[in-house]
Amino acid sequence: MLRVEYIARHRPLEEDDFGWYVLGGFRVTPQIQVIARQEDFQRPAIEIGRRVRATTLGAVLEIAPNRVRLMIDGVRRMAGAGQRRMDALIGQI
Repeated sequence: MLRVEYIARHRPLEEDDFGWYVLGGFRVTPQIQVIARQEDFQRPAIEIGRRVRATTLGAVLEIAPNRVRLMIDGVRRMAGAGQRRMDALIGQI
C-alpha cells in the first residue's frame, strides 16, 4: 500500500502554507503489517519555527482477524524554531 498527499493553502499577499506526507505499508504475513510514514508541513508566513517534520515506523498485528488489532508506532517529530526533537511510542489495541 502506498499513499502520497500534498496540500497547500494560498493567501493573497502572504507566503503559502504547504505540506506533504508519504505513507507506505507492507503485509509481511496475513497477521502482520509494517507501516512507515514521512511528513513535512510548513507555515512560513508565521515564522520559520512553524515547520513540523515527522517520521513514523510501526506495525499492525491482527490478533483476532477483523476483530482485534494491536498497533504499535514509534514517532520522531521535529518542530519549532530550533527543530526540537520529540519521540513517542504509541500502542493501541
